[in-house]
Amino acid sequence: MSLSEARRASLAGETRTDWERVKTERLAEAVDVGLARIDSGKATDAVIACWVALEEAAASAGVPRDPAETPAEFTVRVLGIGGISEGQLVRLGALYREARYSTHGSSEDARTEARAALLRLRDDLAAARPDTAEVAG
Repeated sequence: MSLSEARRASLAGETRTDWERVKTERLAEAVDVGLARIDSGKATDAVIACWVALEEAAASAGVPRDPAETPAEFTVRVLGIGGISEGQLVRLGALYREARYSTHGSSEDARTEARAALLRLRDDLAAARPDTAEVAG
């Protein structure tokens, strides 16, 4: 590999690392906002507010949304961090859709489940971030 190829590969790795850091920061911020909103008002409104915080975080990342992509697919793609958040994001998306589009709204059980998903995301993110793990440890 030539020096210029090695440098390009190094830059690509740095860009990927920077992007993962940005995604992690955006997701952590959205989780904090969601946790602040989850106990406010009706369960339906709280679940919707949590998901909207995630969508806003994804939109603020500066990644264009594919026209064929739903907001939920976009949010999971942009904020999904390998092995950490996809499952929790998918579950929060399902809770959001039920809250937003069902005729019955969300129950307190849905609020509890959304809170648990947000707490799991927060814990998983903290464990995955070396700077946070060192401070906590």
